[in-house]
Amino acid sequence: MHPPVVEQCQYNMMNRDRMEREYLPLFERHNIGTTIWSPLAGGILTGKYNDGNIPEGSRVELMYKKGGHLSMRADEYFGEDKKARFSRIATALGELAKELGFTQAQLALAWSVATKDTSTAILGFSRLSQIDENVQAVKLLEQWTPELEKRINEILGNCPVLETDWRTWQTPLPRRLR
Repeated sequence: MHPPVVEQCQYNMMNRDRMEREYLPLFERHNIGTTIWSPLAGGILTGKYNDGNIPEGSRVELMYKKGGHLSMRADEYFGEDKKARFSRIATALGELAKELGFTQAQLALAWSVATKDTSTAILGFSRLSQIDENVQAVKLLEQWTPELEKRINEILGNCPVLETDWRTWQTPLPRRLR
């Protein structure tokens, strides 16, 4: 059998645990890349949801109307017990993006591909203008630094904790921080 050569998984600032922890052995042993999807977390990392409210006609509103697994996905960020935390994180990301001279969407896109494990990102657009705006994330990617990565990790507070290597009694650094 052929060894794996690529993986396609969801990966964004809010959904990173599986790729950064579970797929780590694939990346290290087989040196595969990933084609990620949903780098903007279904649009919630664009900035329009930062206040924790759901704009009328938005994708999240449509998720709630459709119900089922889509509304459960929206509840991950906008459920009553999660909304304040999401709003705090999203607002801080928006402020950082503005400080850097970029949009929050551009920051989220650059973050998603600023790792050696991401080969390709699948983007979706509802308006043509979003293509031009989101491609500008490449300019931020060119300026990416370990200091910026650290600031974002502090805002997100969700950096996966890797298992201790019991041969060395050390917990390895996450790959994004190596």
